[in-house]
Amino acid sequence: MERFEACTAHANAAGWEGRRWGRGRGAIAATSAALLLCLVVLVSIGGRKTSVLQEEGTDSKMEAAEKLAKWSKEVNDLEAEVKKFEVEANEKAVDELVHLAKVKDLLNQLKDQVPLEAPPKPWSYEGATGPDHWAELSSDYQLCGTGQQQSPINIELDLQQASLPSLGWVLPKDNAAVTTKTGDSALAGREFYNGHTFEVESLGSPTLLLGGVTYTLEQFHFHTPSEHKVAGRHYDMEMHFVHSAMVDGQKKLAVIAAFFEVGDNSPAFVKQLFETALPSVSSNPTALAPNLDFRGIAQEVLVGTVPTKLESANEFVPNFKNYFQYTGSLTTPPCTEGVTWVVLKNPVDITAADLSAIQNLEGKNSRPTQPLNGRVVLDVGGSTP
Repeated sequence: MERFEACTAHANAAGWEGRRWGRGRGAIAATSAALLLCLVVLVSIGGRKTSVLQEEGTDSKMEAAEKLAKWSKEVNDLEAEVKKFEVEANEKAVDELVHLAKVKDLLNQLKDQVPLEAPPKPWSYEGATGPDHWAELSSDYQLCGTGQQQSPINIELDLQQASLPSLGWVLPKDNAAVTTKTGDSALAGREFYNGHTFEVESLGSPTLLLGGVTYTLEQFHFHTPSEHKVAGRHYDMEMHFVHSAMVDGQKKLAVIAAFFEVGDNSPAFVKQLFETALPSVSSNPTALAPNLDFRGIAQEVLVGTVPTKLESANEFVPNFKNYFQYTGSLTTPPCTEGVTWVVLKNPVDITAADLSAIQNLEGKNSRPTQPLNGRVVLDVGGSTP
């Protein structure tokens, strides 16, 4: 009997010691193991009830009942103590989890404020940060060096003929003219220089249906000289209309490219941008060209400049049904692939003075042409200047 009482005392001590030092589940396990040992002792004693009671000096049934009741109470007390400790340990665990969650939230906030990785090095169009080294500047730019569907490309003239729908932007019904107004319109076109190109955004969200996907125009910008070549030839400038769409939860991109070459006149929108906005442009997007009308822009680029002399009335085919199409990439880091490119064939005229103005701002900002790597370029319309 002394063995059982010593055992229960040991279990109690284990429980209190575990609570004192906050050992959690380990303390519970130790207390439970001690209690199990006590039960084994009790069962072993129970196999010889008469002799045990006699050894304890229990001369009457009343004394035996009192002794058994005492043992039962000790076991129940141990059980209650273990359960109480388990509850306290669980509450402590919950408190710790709440604390850890707060710490994680704080770390995430710090991560947003202070990048854990060094920011990518600035890229440019020449020297150690030029196109040949873009892939070395950041792990995010790897496709610039390893991609197999990169842009721009040299478009040869012996291409696969294709019959595809005519192109056209759809203007929002609530802004049919898509005319920007300085300062009082959320749809105002805003011009800025992003360090690499002169860019215009917030043009009223015209949409373009291409390959069954409706894309929304995000911005347009300029490159000098042209990035794409046609039969090995550069044009003086190339204008990119960048569109996006969400397809199955993924962002898809489409770019319409329009060529420009020096001629007698510039379109009205070019004069507005290069003669009015360009002198005041900064890195802060601002509406600098009042009444910039996207409808006029669309008409100019989707037709192209009509030559003054034509051998026949059917010789000139407007750009909206006369273009090249292929799958490529962004022409700047991170060189994202899967971009649908539409390259309009007929160039638009621009005066030498206007071309000089954009060149003075941007310098040479064209990526060299990239390998075709077996890609198919579709020839729509069949008429090439």
